[in-house]
Amino acid sequence: MTDGLRRSGSTPEDSTSGADVIVRAKAALEGVTEGPWEAIYHHHDTSYPSDVYHVITERTGDLVAVADDESRSYEEPHGKFGRDAHFIAASRTLVPELLAEVERLRGALNEVRALADDAAGKGWRDLPSQSMDEAAGMQTVGETILLAVDVALRGDQ
Repeated sequence: MTDGLRRSGSTPEDSTSGADVIVRAKAALEGVTEGPWEAIYHHHDTSYPSDVYHVITERTGDLVAVADDESRSYEEPHGKFGRDAHFIAASRTLVPELLAEVERLRGALNEVRALADDAAGKGWRDLPSQSMDEAAGMQTVGETILLAVDVALRGDQ
């Protein structure tokens, strides 16, 4: 930040703060124009090509964003700025879909974690009905699953 200003889209709790991706995604979606959005190409004949993409709402045609790269229009019409506009348009529906998928997968991992936690301790609770080797095997399997789930939940590679 310079002189109390910050770039558009940045927040005090940016991705370097370690804030949970779900919290950050929900915060980014707050107050955003309803989707879906689409990117529309506009070419204007001037002394040099003046290509613009408007990102608009599909239902009402309200303008959401503009991607403009006049300086590169000769070199790469519909180039990077066009891809950027299509990405911006797609993000309005993709972010909520990805958010829902992350929440669903975290829920599933938590269910597996609970089952593995139960398996890790169950072998020893049921010792009279199984051998020491069977109990130790159950514990090892449960602990291996717990480790894999914990790594997945933390996002470690």
